[in-house]
Amino acid sequence: MSFNTIWPTQPIHNGKDVPLQQQPGTLPNMADTVMNYFQLLVMEKITKTTVNFQLVETTTPIQFQGVVTTEPKRTLRMMPNGQRLWKVKMLYCLPTVLVAPDDIVKYENVQYRVGASVDFKQYGYMMYELLEDYTGSSPTGG
Repeated sequence: MSFNTIWPTQPIHNGKDVPLQQQPGTLPNMADTVMNYFQLLVMEKITKTTVNFQLVETTTPIQFQGVVTTEPKRTLRMMPNGQRLWKVKMLYCLPTVLVAPDDIVKYENVQYRVGASVDFKQYGYMMYELLEDYTGSSPTGG
């Protein structure tokens, strides 16, 4: 076999060669990785209040660090009320975002309802499932 300059002559040592638990009971610190993955996002939380016997809706911008992903596959799902559910987005963000299931938010000018939340605060983030809401289902017509 002839000497080939393309292939290294020494073994390559990278992440696969590092034991996952270098110290007993610990995992690698992923804080820097998560912060590099997250980006600055803005969404609006829609809140409803009753003022003088009338429903008043206000939007509050929320600026936070996170990432929004789409559902990996496009499947038709049916909600219990018979609504077709096509667009689902997953929001991974820092725990500073305060939304709860059934809250209404607007992201990129599309209205979503928070369908579920998963608490990963012990790992430094939260996950929310955003379901596209009926257009015009809120008093603002959003």
